[in-house]
Amino acid sequence: MQIGRVEFSAGAVYNYSSIKRLTGFGYANHNNVNNGTPLRVAAATSGDKIVFRALLEKNSVKYVQYSTYSLSAVNNALSNSASSYISFASDSTLQGAHLSTVYTTLASSVRPRASFQGIEASPSSIYIAGGVETDAYPRIASISMTNGSFIGGVEIRGYVNQNGITVSCANKEIEGLYRTSDKIYFGIVTSISNIVIVSVNVSDF
Repeated sequence: MQIGRVEFSAGAVYNYSSIKRLTGFGYANHNNVNNGTPLRVAAATSGDKIVFRALLEKNSVKYVQYSTYSLSAVNNALSNSASSYISFASDSTLQGAHLSTVYTTLASSVRPRASFQGIEASPSSIYIAGGVETDAYPRIASISMTNGSFIGGVEIRGYVNQNGITVSCANKEIEGLYRTSDKIYFGIVTSISNIVIVSVNVSDF
């Protein structure tokens, strides 16, 4: 599993081999030990922090690991690397950029609707979206960046469309999260080809 860094440019096409990438996410923790084989990885940034979420498996048990690092240090490590990828298992700059780790079994982790559909970060917390089309309503939870404890949550029961009509979010899938100073934006999948962007207040958590 890898996460690559790409500078956004509308319409740009990139050769995969030219993208600088991070790997070795099982080692992305304060002890720099292998906490498991990565099955899925995601990331979010806030200020000079970057949070990596890794779904890991070890001895047939699944774990979730949230690892917070200095974003500027991670960027410097990528920029200064002669290789197309660097690993948390061996890169000393990455290891020195570590700030905090939350590591728990998947079963005991905070997962809204027992699924993972998006991640976002603030300076001190992590937001997680969950809920697919078979669930009653999608939800967003907030947890502590340092210990993973539950802070608050919001259930997305509906939204008002451009015609002023309230639309139910029952049995709708949520996708992605984006936080501003006062809002958290996310997508609600209304059909196989349509996503509506909706928001809730940060103060709701």
